[in-house]
Amino acid sequence: MSDQIIISLLIGGFIINLTTMILVIILLKKNKGKIMENVENGIAEIAGTNETKDSAVLGVVFCRNCGQQFDSLKTVCPHCKTPR
Repeated sequence: MSDQIIISLLIGGFIINLTTMILVIILLKKNKGKIMENVENGIAEIAGTNETKDSAVLGVVFCRNCGQQFDSLKTVCPHCKTPR
């Protein structure tokens, strides 16, 4: 009896995982470039600029004056106001 329950639970879990994977793939195909665009716009908004940059340029930089880290989208250090 317990073997049947374990097998039923395994099959049920497999069906749920398969269904979830199919739905995620469908949503990703439907929204192709919109997700990355939204992420880049969100990063630009947080950084305080309306410009979006290539994802290879995004990151953290160090101020050459005070050594503090800040977002690479900013053009001046938010701590000491030194330009990049």
